[in-house]
Amino acid sequence: MLPKRQINRVVTQTKADATYAELRRLILDGTFAGGTVLNQEQLAATLGVSTTPLREALRRLEAEALLESHGKGQVMVTEVDPAKLPHIYIVREQLDCLAGRLAAQAATPEDLSALRAALEVVPGPNATHLDYWAANVSFHRTIHAAAHNPILSDVLNRVYLQYDRYNAVFLEYVLDDIARSEHAAMVLAIEQGSADDVETLMRTHYEHGRRFLQIAQTDRQSRWQGADLGEAALKFGSGSPS
Repeated sequence: MLPKRQINRVVTQTKADATYAELRRLILDGTFAGGTVLNQEQLAATLGVSTTPLREALRRLEAEALLESHGKGQVMVTEVDPAKLPHIYIVREQLDCLAGRLAAQAATPEDLSALRAALEVVPGPNATHLDYWAANVSFHRTIHAAAHNPILSDVLNRVYLQYDRYNAVFLEYVLDDIARSEHAAMVLAIEQGSADDVETLMRTHYEHGRRFLQIAQTDRQSRWQGADLGEAALKFGSGSPS
């Protein structure tokens, strides 16, 4: 059964791309929660598309592990396992440190301009935690682009995709003054070509986020649906997740 929240009809881009983008949004923002079973015919009618672009979009989402086939024209949104969050966070940190180092070595003047512009993106007063998270991701993706390593960018995209779901379901990200100042310091280090400084700043940034995640686990236990994070959670170090 489809939820009552807003679902946008597909009217732009190619039908397959637009269908993919809308379904991906609905999964990442929690409209389609983990375990939700979706009927393809009903979904196609709701989105205003035929089954052909819908099936192409579903195949892409299955490849990203956001959906799994459930038989008889149905797919299920994959479950979110909170016990995996610490592991995803550790991988993100290592990859972002590598991206920062490479950006310090390879950033072009255009990349530096893009990084400076990304620093200026601040959500408005009515912004939700998802808006803040989107601004944060945009900044980090700008560093990924400045690294000029397509393999690393592809791996980071997959890791961030997994983390997006946890952020939407369990966390309430706010791009606070500390995070913004850390972003600015990283951009300066990249401009100066100091790979070591970028890595040090990135690790400090992640430690800031690690403390937030520890607080989130304590203060929002009910949103973890009673999951026991055990030893993995104790590996996390107040502020916003990086």
